Amino acid sequence: MTKSAKLTIGEKVIDLPIHSPTLGPDVVDIRSSTRSRCFTYD
Repeated sequence: MTKSAKLTIGEKVIDLPIHSPTLGPDVVDIRSSTRSRCFTYD
């Protein structure tokens, strides 16, 4: 089963895949957030 997260910005909902590495915590893949014309900051 593929895990995913939903990011809601105003009226926009973006599905983001979650990947499970062999070691460490799960990670959220934010590459698809560019389709919504949003920038990320970390």
